[in-house]
Amino acid sequence: MVDHLHQSGDIYATFPLERPKQTGVCFIHRNLEGNARGATIRRIDSFTGSFSIGEKQGAWFAVGDVGLATRAVLVEAPIDAISYAALKRPDDTAILAMSGSHATRPILDAAHARRWELAIGFDNDRPGNAGWKHCRQNYALLYPDDAQPSRSLPAGKDWNDDLRTAPRHSQGRRL
Repeated sequence: MVDHLHQSGDIYATFPLERPKQTGVCFIHRNLEGNARGATIRRIDSFTGSFSIGEKQGAWFAVGDVGLATRAVLVEAPIDAISYAALKRPDDTAILAMSGSHATRPILDAAHARRWELAIGFDNDRPGNAGWKHCRQNYALLYPDDAQPSRSLPAGKDWNDDLRTAPRHSQGRRL
């Protein structure tokens, strides 16, 4: 999956030669038309976390084909989108990273316009639960006749925690 995301131009490694401790991964945010509009940069140095640049309202890091999806799952971070996809292996689903525990108006409008079955997979913590409640309330106010979003809750704090604790299957490779 990671190789495919790299080949499609959705993720890149960052490795500044003069500051190797700032090595990280750049996750490209695309709008619904597929145009790059920003990025989330996650440093591998666990003390610095991640930051987003560019568009966060109408462009997101996505796993899956947004144009062909019949279902969308909103998660907080790009690594959660990859982890969710690895755990659930959804066929007709786009997993979209919101860069936080909130669903913006453009993504709610897109879910309505595309008739996506919408699931909220924010973290299993206070901000994630608050984000889920706000999303459900906002969607009900905006689109009261649509099916309302469901909650997809990780067992641990987030989908990456769930992936790290999942049993590993052999890749079938020989050295």
